[in-house]
Amino acid sequence: MASNFCLKIVFILNLIFVYTNADDKIFSVISYGAKADGVTDDSEVFLKAWMDACKWNGEATFFIPLGTYMIYGANFIGPCKGSLIVKIQGVIKASTNPKIFCKDSWISFEHLINLEIEGGGTLDGQGASAWKNPQCATRPYTIGLSSIQNAIVHDIHAINSKMFHFDVYNCNNVTLSHVNIIAPSDSPNTDGIHISTSSNIRVFDSNIGTGDDCISIFAGSQNVNISGVTCGPGHGISIGSLGNKPNEVVKDVHVKNCTLIATQNGMRIKTWASSNVGEATSISFEDIIMDKVNNPIIIDQHYCPSHTCSFQKSLVQIKDVIFNNIRGTSNSLVAVNFNCSSSLPCQKINLNDIKLITDNNAKPTIASCANAIGHATGIELPPIFILNLIFVCTNADDKIFSVISYGAKADGVTDDSEVFLKAWMDACKWNGEATFFIPLGTYMIYGANFNGPCKGSLIVKIQGVIKASTNPKIFCKGSWISFEYLNNLEIEGGGTLDGQGASAWGQSQCATRPYTIGLSSIQNAIVHDIHAINSKMFHFDVYNCNNVTLSHVNIIAPSDSPNTDGIHISTSSNIRVFDSNIGTGDDCISIFAGSQNVNISGVTCGPGHGISIGSLGNKPNEVVKDVHVKNCTLIATQNGMRIKTWASSNVGEATSISFEDIIMDKVNNPIIIDQHYCPSHTCSFQKSLVQIKDVTFNNIRGTSNSLVAVNFNCSSSLPCQKINLNDIKLITDNNAKPTIASCANAIGHATGIELPPSCLKPALES
Repeated sequence: MASNFCLKIVFILNLIFVYTNADDKIFSVISYGAKADGVTDDSEVFLKAWMDACKWNGEATFFIPLGTYMIYGANFIGPCKGSLIVKIQGVIKASTNPKIFCKDSWISFEHLINLEIEGGGTLDGQGASAWKNPQCATRPYTIGLSSIQNAIVHDIHAINSKMFHFDVYNCNNVTLSHVNIIAPSDSPNTDGIHISTSSNIRVFDSNIGTGDDCISIFAGSQNVNISGVTCGPGHGISIGSLGNKPNEVVKDVHVKNCTLIATQNGMRIKTWASSNVGEATSISFEDIIMDKVNNPIIIDQHYCPSHTCSFQKSLVQIKDVIFNNIRGTSNSLVAVNFNCSSSLPCQKINLNDIKLITDNNAKPTIASCANAIGHATGIELPPIFILNLIFVCTNADDKIFSVISYGAKADGVTDDSEVFLKAWMDACKWNGEATFFIPLGTYMIYGANFNGPCKGSLIVKIQGVIKASTNPKIFCKGSWISFEYLNNLEIEGGGTLDGQGASAWGQSQCATRPYTIGLSSIQNAIVHDIHAINSKMFHFDVYNCNNVTLSHVNIIAPSDSPNTDGIHISTSSNIRVFDSNIGTGDDCISIFAGSQNVNISGVTCGPGHGISIGSLGNKPNEVVKDVHVKNCTLIATQNGMRIKTWASSNVGEATSISFEDIIMDKVNNPIIIDQHYCPSHTCSFQKSLVQIKDVTFNNIRGTSNSLVAVNFNCSSSLPCQKINLNDIKLITDNNAKPTIASCANAIGHATGIELPPSCLKPALES
């Protein structure tokens, strides 16, 4: 009774509460004075923001918004009081001055527990300034992770490091996923991920192309699991080199479901020619695709890149190594090469179903073995231990269709549309798993409709940058790139789709501006690790689809770009969007009529108009139901969670909707239902006939840019029903003034924390 009385007093007198026990807080480097001009060194500003984030006794987000930052160097050191999220949306560039960059690491994280690094941003090491520069005894890594316990790094781009891109040292329980690492094939020592003296390390669903090992696993590492990695160019996935110091050991390494394209090596274990005692044991390579790889399977116990070694017998014992289901093409006749130590022969080497042929199967591959003991089962291409027997492999399930092989120019100027379509048609006819492959490079595509149905499942692997035309005579159509009438489709690869939208945003020459990607009549698809920027209209349009997942997509367009929704969903069911970063000039995600069973989680939205359902009621019987949004963050958006219907509408319904565990940071309208939506301001404002009911807002917290943090502007004809609020904690920035709620024709109830105090009408009072 007393608590109810206090709540009423608060609502009537508008007393000011100070919210001091928030668990989460965002520390933006812009708020600390970062210039973000790509020239001024922002290192000190970054460190100031970091120190405050590190002191926060809760979940702190160290936030680098969109922009370009120059950082000479930064060591982010713990221990910290709470858990930390490092959200990088911008581009961070390293210095090109040797007097500044000659050190071990450029950006380091040390002595931390519970760290997450994400955001879709880019770390540019500007390595060309150092690769041929002898002035440094040590070139810096891009990111050093040292003495870290429990960390995840995902949705980060690292390019052109001066040395290793990621160095993982003395860490435990670290996951790197959906990272994209790029450097030229001739850039020295630019390993993608270097792991040493660490345990319980996972690398998955990533794209790595460098001038050295894509992933190198060094001494002291154990329980390392790698899967879903595309590697190329580079030196492959390597264990070693071991034996430089006594007792160097690597064990329990498992590599699965990876693809290597035009790499120097495939799966490699290497030890120094003149080595100390050591061991590499309990290792497996399974379900690996090789595409034009020089040395697909190799154990080299006489490793000596300088060619000046004494070539004593290696004392590193290699044993318990499995190669299972390794398939594809070899650039060399020797597809399997076991060059083991005569002092300690390789033991328990097991091969099963090895299917490696030369490109076009012109010549048979062979195996070369020295001091290798083990056995082979299943398919043997090349024959193991028995040389020169010829097998013909004609029934491979998987094949890569590279647009380069079909004549794509990749010069960013010539229209490669026809070449893309030719490669697509052959991939579509393949009776197995076909990979439609767009390698690194810049491609001009005027427009392409990739239509099915196709014979087998399809993977669209985009590593390059695809650009749209800026000529209105070419681009005025419904979609730029479309996928239609397909079953079992995957689009991935870490590449970028650049709609070059600035050429269309202010133009009136098009009746319809094109979407970047249209997914139409698709059954069973996943889109992940794709970047879409500056679309002329929606970035992704999902129409008439079922069972589609979009994850780890990064979508960027200016805040003033019109109608550039990130993901627009309509007439579709069983759609999932998660772990993505979206900043546009319109809705980050818009859920339109005919959509049901839509689940959204782990999305960061901003700039933009928020996550919106509607607008509904433009046509009769427009319905949206079973939409659930969870664990999302909105930063400086026009709206937060929004449901909107036209001011003058037809009959429709929005029901069974939930918004849960949402963080708002300086959002104009954090919670809003608008049944009088009319952006043109010319509507007749009749009563909306769209029924909104069964809507839950749970654990919504953060800051509002407006005093009205909760706004339910419902229809007087069909009031909003069963609106449920629980633990709403929305304050103005710096808590200068109390927020308020505004309600019209809204029926429901509120429980838990009420900031602002609820204005919902109980059902009995209606």
